[in-house]
Amino acid sequence: MLILGPTVSPDPTTGLSPEEDAAASLGLSVEIADNAAWSAKTAAEFSAYKAIVLGDPTCSVFDDSPVSAAANNTSVWGPAVSGNVIIVGTDRHSRRLRPDAKSAATQLITDAISFAASNTGKTGAYISLSCYYTFAEARTPVPLLNAFGNQFLVSGSFPPDDPRADVQCFNQAHIVAEHPALTGLTDARLSNWDCSVMEAFDQFSPGFLVLAVALDDPNSLLIAGDPTSGSPFILGRGFDAGATPELDSLLLFGAGLMGLGGYARLRWRSRRPRDQDSTAAK
Repeated sequence: MLILGPTVSPDPTTGLSPEEDAAASLGLSVEIADNAAWSAKTAAEFSAYKAIVLGDPTCSVFDDSPVSAAANNTSVWGPAVSGNVIIVGTDRHSRRLRPDAKSAATQLITDAISFAASNTGKTGAYISLSCYYTFAEARTPVPLLNAFGNQFLVSGSFPPDDPRADVQCFNQAHIVAEHPALTGLTDARLSNWDCSVMEAFDQFSPGFLVLAVALDDPNSLLIAGDPTSGSPFILGRGFDAGATPELDSLLLFGAGLMGLGGYARLRWRSRRPRDQDSTAAK
């Protein structure tokens, strides 16, 4: 597995980042590349890894400088990523997480890396947007994600143009699809992280599916069928590893997610929240 070094924060005691720990628990060997080493790699070299990881530097900056090397050569590594992809609009910020939330954040990292690396003969990717876009205005482009098509736009959880004096970050997460990258996670475990969601997607490539949303975004972009509404913050591409997304219906819901290929906001039908028992048939 390949990790872009500036995007992870090693533990001061172990010297390993959570991403490296997760890889080790999955039996993966890890290469850490600094900006120069990353920039020097060819498409063939990127495609030799089971997965590439752009992790979370524990919200150490509020700009995308940690991923600058990757943003500058998306045309090289992007085509090499032919396997599963998961993109997460949050940071794990474990320095201040309570123990149960820290456990959930660790589980999310492990599940995401496992999913990204699960395609035999293909290179996957796990990408955290950390808190790079926490203060972004609505429909801010994410150059890094041009690797998967230049259709990705986000809004920060603390938009600078929000007139509300009591604006709060999004803390109520809701899972809208059964997915191996969310194994063992529930709405409750993903919520109340003291900012569970740092950025929500206003637009994304039609090759991706919504896996989880922020319920407490007043500008919700998606309606699930349980019924709930919320803004997407976890996206996935590729389901060869056995995912069963519950997407029974697709109904256009305005023009907010319009992409270059005509992609629009969608109405999704999902299972009931995973914190509840459900016997709904697939």
